[in-house]
Amino acid sequence: MERALKSGQSLTRQMLGVARKQPLRSETIAIGKWMPAGRELLRASLGAKVALNVEVAADIWPIRVDSAELELALINITVNVRDAMPNGGTFTVRADNLRFRHEDDFPITGDFVQLSLEDTGFGMSPEVLGRAFEPLALYDEAEKHGYTGLGLPQVFAFCERAGGLATIDSAIGESTSVRMYLPRAMAAGGVTK
Repeated sequence: MERALKSGQSLTRQMLGVARKQPLRSETIAIGKWMPAGRELLRASLGAKVALNVEVAADIWPIRVDSAELELALINITVNVRDAMPNGGTFTVRADNLRFRHEDDFPITGDFVQLSLEDTGFGMSPEVLGRAFEPLALYDEAEKHGYTGLGLPQVFAFCERAGGLATIDSAIGESTSVRMYLPRAMAAGGVTK
């Protein structure tokens, strides 16, 4: 019963997040200090067959996000990674600082932390890739693997609501790379995590 309750709570949170109805509880997170706990979260979601590699830039900026939404986004990506590599592989998570200027011709400008999450799985077809961030668009495919089809849409909605962006690159037979661009926290408030 407890597992069913937690599953229901998680699904509700994902649906509200994708629908942008879940209130944000933003806090400043020192991603370099947060990542060891995040690593354990990812490790638990990956299973034993997938190797985890985490690389965080030494001078990584803090970010201002809803920590529960960040954790959910990472879990959603990790579950997809696990399913894309049933026979094992490597999942690499990198955190770097990026500055986008107007002349860079990128949809966002300013200072961001890029969380790059890349697997060595089988990749996505152009049709699946084109709809990966659409809520429930890939429900039939997701249902085969026992999940909701709300994982990547939650990632996209979370990044957008935080003031950032999510992108995904993939091709059949190649790795899949999800990039989350999360806004740098300015020094006004203290770092809480």
